[in-house]
Amino acid sequence: MESVRYSLSTGNLLPQSYYYPSFCFYLLLATGYLYSIVMGAGSSALILTDGSVFYLVARLLFLLISSLTVIWVYILSFKITRSFIAALIAGLIFSASFEFNYHSRWAVSDTVAVQFVFLSTMILFLGLSFRKKIILSSIIAGLALGTKYTAGIAILNIYTYIISFKGINFSKKTDIIIYSTFIFIVTFIFLTPGTVLEPLKFYGDLETTSYHYSSWHFGYTVPAGTIHCAKIIKYIIFCIFSKNYIISIFISLFFFIGVVYSLKTKNINVISLSLVMALYLFYVSRYRVMLVRNILYIFPYFCVVSSLGAFFIFKKIKSKIIIKYLNIIIILILSYSTALVTNAALTIYHKEKLDVKGDLQNFLEVRHKDRFFFSRGVCDLMSFQQNTVPMKSSYLVFFKNEARWPFLQANKYRLYKKVLGVQDINFDYYPTWLGQDRIVIMRYSDANDHLLEDLGIKACRK
Repeated sequence: MESVRYSLSTGNLLPQSYYYPSFCFYLLLATGYLYSIVMGAGSSALILTDGSVFYLVARLLFLLISSLTVIWVYILSFKITRSFIAALIAGLIFSASFEFNYHSRWAVSDTVAVQFVFLSTMILFLGLSFRKKIILSSIIAGLALGTKYTAGIAILNIYTYIISFKGINFSKKTDIIIYSTFIFIVTFIFLTPGTVLEPLKFYGDLETTSYHYSSWHFGYTVPAGTIHCAKIIKYIIFCIFSKNYIISIFISLFFFIGVVYSLKTKNINVISLSLVMALYLFYVSRYRVMLVRNILYIFPYFCVVSSLGAFFIFKKIKSKIIIKYLNIIIILILSYSTALVTNAALTIYHKEKLDVKGDLQNFLEVRHKDRFFFSRGVCDLMSFQQNTVPMKSSYLVFFKNEARWPFLQANKYRLYKKVLGVQDINFDYYPTWLGQDRIVIMRYSDANDHLLEDLGIKACRK
């Protein structure tokens, strides 16, 4: 956003940095000009002085683009299964994901890139000529790369499609792969001209980004390799499908069934999608920084393969009555999951009316047998006179802003036992989100030394 303001005020149409590609920069730049015209300003002055309003406009634009993914999910699922019910289930799984929903509200490139990655793949399944599929899919893959560097994973789906295509010899397939790669790269350069106009700055920023992910990023740093991969898998199984972990596990089972079904039927296209997903997970887990928004590329594929698993179950069940009730149960479960997303969103809308004090009081009454240590801010809120000395089994109760945000730990499922206040994020994976303050409850034994020091209880650890 700052790069857009800088360009509008100086007339420099190149971004200030290349830590991200330039598609979103130019998208916001074009939106800024239109915003100025619509609001009656002939220059960039309105945006420069009214950034908060323009930021909401930008967030809406990113949300609309990201939301297109649900259409591509529905279409691809239908193309694979030829079942409206399976396609509906795929769309509902995607729509019911709290993870994708809250990420798509941010005016950042992640979910926009997800949309392009999946659109590029979906085109390969349409009833177009082989040539048109390759050209269109390669252009969209270039758009994905021009939105976020790791979104270049989309080109692998095109390669696997070309390799698995029957009726073309190996030499011809090699030529098509080169042709596709050329379109892919040219599209990227068109969207990020800094690769040619400012090559030293571009490659310097790109190297800095790679080094950053390989080294350290606040509380998001994890051991590279097996541990990182295991954390990603845990996040996928317990979180990515639903805000309710039981529902998320339930849908994960459909995904594994879908993978088995694709192997059993030797569906090369679906198998290749699964292989590309696995390859991407392997690639991401090589780094030491885990930010779950980087995993969202594979989520739409998970939705489609999960719907394929449901489709396989329907085929195995002979009773139409059982299938009917099973459909009803699945749709009710996904509707409940969607309701959780809606309720979380309403806490943002009604944030001024939230009774955090009352919610904490109710929580303490339910957990009256547990031992708690309250921060100064919570003591003031609840009119508590003094704290108990924390023990290993104690829970810490504190306001998020009482802790230095860079040192809050992330990427540990259920690390924060309860978060009271606005439900705009998954606090286990984004505790450093600088939104509205909230009360956080976690075990004393899980807290690091930095947090204990901020709460004034470091000495009590010994």
